[in-house]
Amino acid sequence: MQNENQTWDSIRAYSNHGSVGGNRDQPAYVAVDTAGNLWVALAFAVAEVSTEGVTTTLPGIGTETGIAVDSKGNVYLSDTYNNRVLFVSTGGSVTTVAGNGIVSYSGDGVPATSAQLGGPTGVALDASTGTLYIADCSNNRVREVSPAGVITTLAGNWNRGVFRRWRNCDGRSAELSAERRT
Repeated sequence: MQNENQTWDSIRAYSNHGSVGGNRDQPAYVAVDTAGNLWVALAFAVAEVSTEGVTTTLPGIGTETGIAVDSKGNVYLSDTYNNRVLFVSTGGSVTTVAGNGIVSYSGDGVPATSAQLGGPTGVALDASTGTLYIADCSNNRVREVSPAGVITTLAGNWNRGVFRRWRNCDGRSAELSAERRT
């Protein structure tokens, strides 16, 4: 495996020359696949840095923030400003797996592609079950998408709270948000 400086040099090389818009030298989220490749969500693209140091990119799809990679190398991206979560297959095809593009909250118990999300900022994948978890930021909720494609709220409600209020309660009634310190 290459050293850390070589990895970031590879990302910087793409960032400075690989897309319109200039320097994208500030990665937002990272994930590692089962082969040890590093995936980096940049402002309008996703870079893969192989264990040999070769950097390849997915084209700008939207406003990627969160990223997860499954055991087959497929990529899940939270497309924050377009209010959806995307699936990018190893063959390069892109499909929406959650969110209909309308910023709001709706859709528990329905197909995830019919649901409304509010600025999803993070995704995680449970490899053992195939369940996708979404940080539905503006809705102060954590949503889950079953392997069958049905979305439900796992934790949170519309109310903003602080993390400590999540203790000893049903997750759906928890108030989720970061405590602001001054």
